[in-house]
Amino acid sequence: MAGNIIDMGNGKYRLRISNSFDINGKRKYYNKTVSCSSMREAEKELAKFITSIDGGCTYSANKLTLNEFSKQWLETYVKPNLSPTTYQSYKEKLNMHILPYLGGKRLDKIKPLDIDNLYNLLSTKLTNRKDENGNFKTLSPTSIHRVHEILSSLFNNAARWDLVPYNPCIKVIKPKYRKTKMTCYDEETSKRLINALLEKAPIKYKCFIILAILGGFRRGEIVGLHWSDIDFKNHKITINRSAYYLSGNGVNEKTPKTDSSVRSVVVPKICFELLKQWRAEQCKIRLALGDNWHGSENIFTTDDGNIMNPATGPKWFSEFLRKNNFPHIRFHDLRHTFATLLISMNIDVQTVSHKLGHASATTTMNFYVHDLESTDKASAELLEDMLLKM
Repeated sequence: MAGNIIDMGNGKYRLRISNSFDINGKRKYYNKTVSCSSMREAEKELAKFITSIDGGCTYSANKLTLNEFSKQWLETYVKPNLSPTTYQSYKEKLNMHILPYLGGKRLDKIKPLDIDNLYNLLSTKLTNRKDENGNFKTLSPTSIHRVHEILSSLFNNAARWDLVPYNPCIKVIKPKYRKTKMTCYDEETSKRLINALLEKAPIKYKCFIILAILGGFRRGEIVGLHWSDIDFKNHKITINRSAYYLSGNGVNEKTPKTDSSVRSVVVPKICFELLKQWRAEQCKIRLALGDNWHGSENIFTTDDGNIMNPATGPKWFSEFLRKNNFPHIRFHDLRHTFATLLISMNIDVQTVSHKLGHASATTTMNFYVHDLESTDKASAELLEDMLLKM
């Protein structure tokens, strides 16, 4: 490790050490000013300084603020490695909940107490959401937990890049939160929903919602479908891409988040019957618009042929439930309903996992399968018949 000494006069010496390069490819320097009686003594201090740097003990020479480092972290780590929606989410939460309070502090000076204080402050922060009494709600524990995850990832990378000695988030009290409760419809309610859709829904949304119920697809996967992904002969649908919306950048498509999400699955014949009806309707619209049709190959488009916003279908679904007096569930809960109903029919979990596009069957069992009252009752009756009835 290279180092030099600058005699500043009056017994003051500046020690300077060059230590490899930073994340931007620039040479890293550490500086320290010492008081010594001679150059010989300053050389001894330089040797100690080099040893401390080699041992990873000195980081204070880095004067990056959290504001400055967060920009580097987003561009160097988050953007190349995570999805565009995750990048946008991290950036928004940094700007809303983290940087206004800690952004001006030096990265290497942020301590566990600073982070604990941030979480306490955020727990009292008012949002623009109101409760049933019309009072503004505070930031949810889930949101604060998400802030913790972002900060921890940021400091993990800072420590990996030798910009801080350790991740201070490991010493804070991790914010507690309750996971969103997953819900699903039982067999009877699912049947009623499908019948209501077939009877009342416009053909585009009829297709959209029934693909979620009978195919278990995510909303982005449904919007990302092209007509070329539909195998009408073999009743298969191939998931090759997923659509997402970014503020200021519109709707785009990307490859699914995992290799296992790319899949071909067989779905019920009714899906293809509905898709044929929608394709005929879309062709009529396309011919009527002529040159004003934007030429998207997507199945689900806006009225002028542009790819549809992935939020449009779920928004329509919520309104349909309200108008037709169905218990409210999220659009994503249709995916839970799909998995739970298949498991209740004794379909093996590996098959269900493949249909959902999970890398592991454990994920399917832990997060996407729920007890149904009918199967719960049936299991009790079977056990009684087996052990108690003569």
